[in-house]
Amino acid sequence: MKNTIQWLWFIALFIVLATLVNFWIIWGSPVIHTDWKYQVYQDNIKFVSALAFDEQGHLYTNHERKRNQGSLIKIQQNTRSILQSNINKPDGLLYFNHTLYASSESANAPIMVFKQDQLQTTIAGVNNVEGISLGQHQQLLAIEDHHTQGRLLQINPITHQITVLLTHLEEAEGVCQAPNGIIYFTEKRKGMLEQLKDGQRSLVLNHLKSPSFINCLHNGALLISEERTNFGRLLYYEAGRLTVIASRLRAPQEVKLYKGALYLAEQNRHRILKFELKNKNHD
Repeated sequence: MKNTIQWLWFIALFIVLATLVNFWIIWGSPVIHTDWKYQVYQDNIKFVSALAFDEQGHLYTNHERKRNQGSLIKIQQNTRSILQSNINKPDGLLYFNHTLYASSESANAPIMVFKQDQLQTTIAGVNNVEGISLGQHQQLLAIEDHHTQGRLLQINPITHQITVLLTHLEEAEGVCQAPNGIIYFTEKRKGMLEQLKDGQRSLVLNHLKSPSFINCLHNGALLISEERTNFGRLLYYEAGRLTVIASRLRAPQEVKLYKGALYLAEQNRHRILKFELKNKNHD
């Protein structure tokens, strides 16, 4: 009888501790580097994934839902409007030259092209595209999130001609091109940040934890999000040094720089965070 009571107390204590840990994970605040401060920029955006700002500062984002329940959203002066609905897993976004490009992480789904917030055309010949960014010479870069057959693509935004730069990528999610011409990309499954320089592929960082979206900055540095469900991080990489801007994030997705501030989609908390340096501007 005594042993039974002790076991019951142990089980009860375990349940209480597990509940507290789960509460801390779900509702606890991110841990922020001392040089940075943050605020919630937008909230209550279910399954938020990607971000793009137009020339007027209007924000485009999405609901990354499956089964054709996803949608693209435009936020203008805190007013939200649906740009496109009934999309299966909308993902990467890029705004360039008065045009919005939107990818869908679905088999053979084309990249959607919007002008003046209206769907004008699509770019076919792609598969499970996640990250999409602007490369040199005003070419688009897109990367396919596939288990073993992902590709790194260069796309002419006018002719829609596709050039395959790399093949056989594993869960590749993020891509960007630095001012010096180096293309960086992530392979989430491998935990790697890699580069393509002068046609040669090489490793930059390994042992990352589910690296996802990346953003190349004008100073040659990179922003990297680690898409872990409960312990994600936002990283800053420059000249061989890796700095943690924020940790204890819940499934962080795309990060964008706009007017000196960083904007991060935190998917599992359904919100967009805004990060700013406390004492200096960021480029």
